[in-house]
Amino acid sequence: MYSAAAFGLLILSFVVVKDVTCANGGESSSHSLTCTVEGRNSHPTDCTKYVECIRVGGKLTPRVGVCENSAFNPATKNCVSFRDTACQQPRRQARALFEDNAFSYMCSEGKDGFFCADCKTLINCVDRHAYKLTCVNGDMCAHKESFGGGICYPKEPAECTCQEPNSFKEDLYDNRKFFYCNDTSSDPVFYECDEGSAFDAEKSQCKNKNGLPECHRSGVFADINNCTQYYACISTRNGWVQKAFSCNQSNLMYNDLTGACEDPCTWQVGSFACTAEGRYPDPKDCQRYIECVADEGGLKQVRRSCPEDYSWDPTARGGVGHCVKASTNTHCTPATQNKCIIPDGTCASAAVATAATPAPEPTSPSTLVASAELNVATTTTEAAPTTPPKAPVARRRRLNRRLNN
Repeated sequence: MYSAAAFGLLILSFVVVKDVTCANGGESSSHSLTCTVEGRNSHPTDCTKYVECIRVGGKLTPRVGVCENSAFNPATKNCVSFRDTACQQPRRQARALFEDNAFSYMCSEGKDGFFCADCKTLINCVDRHAYKLTCVNGDMCAHKESFGGGICYPKEPAECTCQEPNSFKEDLYDNRKFFYCNDTSSDPVFYECDEGSAFDAEKSQCKNKNGLPECHRSGVFADINNCTQYYACISTRNGWVQKAFSCNQSNLMYNDLTGACEDPCTWQVGSFACTAEGRYPDPKDCQRYIECVADEGGLKQVRRSCPEDYSWDPTARGGVGHCVKASTNTHCTPATQNKCIIPDGTCASAAVATAATPAPEPTSPSTLVASAELNVATTTTEAAPTTPPKAPVARRRRLNRRLNN
């Protein structure tokens, strides 16, 4: 803790000798301040404010900030309680930000300072209270030692900016959040996965702690990244209940269309071969698209995916194509509705199966609802039953009736 004299001397030397000076007399503002060193510095006339000197286009630009019901500490470069400084609390308070309890967990350890909650959100922790600051367009939340922590900074860090067009990236600080880049020069558009889920950058999809996609509608669905697994989604008054299952043979995959575990080598699927560089719609899945890139051996083919509720529109952006809201996309018709990815070589020497194996019956919806009402996690994996095969269509109809009751 500083004495009044020491605190005043520190501010005086900090302002005059090194960091920020008033260009002319009178009340200081962002127009009357001159920066000499980049960083978060003391305000020359108000100990409840600070000056952020940011390098923009080769020049240092001052930006005034306000400590919320607190004082600025030039030694630690953050806002602290008035009781920890010699700064006198003003009688007349300027309009301040309200505390944001959604981010109070970031300040629970009692450490004052500026912290990045996500690529666009800066949290000012003061005496265990969290104050939220949203970075303006073009600025991202970056951690810089010269500012004593987080700062809304132009086009940094690179992990929060658009590096590739028409792409989705995980937020640097929060894996529940992700952003979409329309172009390399565009400002990212941010999204957030549901509670308990995280964004899978490789699959461009929100997944829960068990690695399954989030539920958006009732039914039974294949896990398209591993179709030997499938899951049931049931809507209750407390939210979605999800139950996971496995096909009883490792060479079988769940077919959404028939509701059965089948030999994927018997499926009729759309085919695609690269003939020129570019991005093209996946012929069997509107949510996916194919990148064709030239390399030493010819054209390299890579399948990528749009996020949940988005699909690939080959006519967008002047015919270049990009991900758009699936509900508004009228330019994609898949060759088949089956989205399972069959690994290369699976069907090279496999014998063609002549029959399908019905998938095991999910646990009764009433049991799942009861579990949900008790707020108990219900996502489990069950072994396939050994009951004789049933007709796939009849089983599907019965299951749909149970799920919809």
